[in-house]
Amino acid sequence: MNLANPENMIMMRPPGCALFAKISPSQPEMGNSPQVAFLIREESRRIRSLSGIVEVRASLILQERVGLVPILLQVAEGQEGIFETWLNYFAKDALGRKDTHLETLAMQGEIRILFYGRSGRERSIMISNERLKPTWNAILDKVSRMPEWGMLDFDAAREKVYAGCPTVLDLWKLLSPA
Repeated sequence: MNLANPENMIMMRPPGCALFAKISPSQPEMGNSPQVAFLIREESRRIRSLSGIVEVRASLILQERVGLVPILLQVAEGQEGIFETWLNYFAKDALGRKDTHLETLAMQGEIRILFYGRSGRERSIMISNERLKPTWNAILDKVSRMPEWGMLDFDAAREKVYAGCPTVLDLWKLLSPA
């Protein structure tokens, strides 16, 4: 099993988890460049009941010298309908290159949200990224000028945020709508 494959990674996680990854565009009109998509692992019965409406909230949280970028997706009512991911601007890929997910989000026109149930991909929703582009660009402008931090610094800073926001609903309420 290729663990670098985001579909393999999300299928190894329990329902209620999410991640983001660069994937090839699904339609030729989207161009050839990989785009950021969000992959959500959920129970098949819950996937079938989704309305297709998705709200995305993202922000830059400064915690000491680390810039945390929580990205939350609400796909259904209640805390169980909110999925959480965190972007580390200074993360490195498997080859040691700087992560470029934020730059990609700032440019792409749409965001795909892919839902995975027990048997694999079960649903795909496409949402416009136009309303979020100013948020991505503002975050990028600030975080790109910060001194680099390491993964241990990022994890420690995120734990401090969790101390003040112990549930995903608390974090959702902290982040303003984009």
